[in-house]
Amino acid sequence: MALALIVLAPLAWAQSVDNALEVVVVTGRQPGPPLWRVSNGDNRLYIFPTFSPVPDGMIWESDRVAAVLADSQEVIFAPEVDADFSIGVMLNPINIFRGRRLAKRLTRNPDGQTLDEVVSPELYARYDALRERYLPRDDGPERDRPFVAGTRLTERIQGEVGLVGGRQVTKPLRRLIKRQKQLEETRIEYTLPLKGSFKKLAGRADRLFESLSQEQELACFEAQLQRMESDLEAMKSRANAWAQGYVDEFRNIPLPGDEADACLRLLRESSELGTIEEVRAELETRWLTAAEQALADNASTFAILDIIELLREDGLLARLKARGYEVWEP
Repeated sequence: MALALIVLAPLAWAQSVDNALEVVVVTGRQPGPPLWRVSNGDNRLYIFPTFSPVPDGMIWESDRVAAVLADSQEVIFAPEVDADFSIGVMLNPINIFRGRRLAKRLTRNPDGQTLDEVVSPELYARYDALRERYLPRDDGPERDRPFVAGTRLTERIQGEVGLVGGRQVTKPLRRLIKRQKQLEETRIEYTLPLKGSFKKLAGRADRLFESLSQEQELACFEAQLQRMESDLEAMKSRANAWAQGYVDEFRNIPLPGDEADACLRLLRESSELGTIEEVRAELETRWLTAAEQALADNASTFAILDIIELLREDGLLARLKARGYEVWEP
């Protein structure tokens, strides 16, 4: 289950642009994003928007965030998922090697097939062209199943063009938070219970991957290729826009997670759909409860959320607004 969440979660933004106009990723010190603000009378909730991928080597200006943190009484972290395995599974060193073998088996094509044997010649030609353009030294046989190969290719290409994960944003942010000793820290966490023997958990993982539709997986793979072929420059532009504080660049574009997203449809049709929906609903409820409590109790609160939740029509910010709170958007 944890493996599936790691592999299936990364999603790129979906918007087509002309690759002939190459975008240069900004580096060095940048102003960073503006803060959203929610009001309940004189009480304020300031929300820092995280984003991924971001420009590698970028340093965002933290003075404004530091000033808000110094004046706040509480920080509410973005929702996170953890896993609770049985003690016996965790302490048995043999399970480390079992887990590696399981991951290798689940993420590879059955019967030792290579990628070019399980996707159409047209799709493989597109995959190979991307690999040749961005990763010319990577010419080994590809045995990963399609959506795994597409995910890994996406991550590596983003690295090649100067884009990295959101850790470059959250790491300095957490350092700023630690300096403010007066802050009460509220973590929005859901611990996924994964009890039972290794054999039982491996069986659950097997059922998950067996439940993935081959047709939908190929659609996801094609969507991943399409993003790298036509959306890469737009991804770099949006990374620049986040770093420079231009929020308007994010408005009126398709957001990941809608019904048309082939990779999310793949996950929605899996055997773990019920679990995924339960986790999402519980995390949303906990975050909203914490935000409303903070707006009632604190003069100033600092919160962290993915920018998607701030822009989505049915996101957490929209739900606060629907409950009567005053929302200021940059």
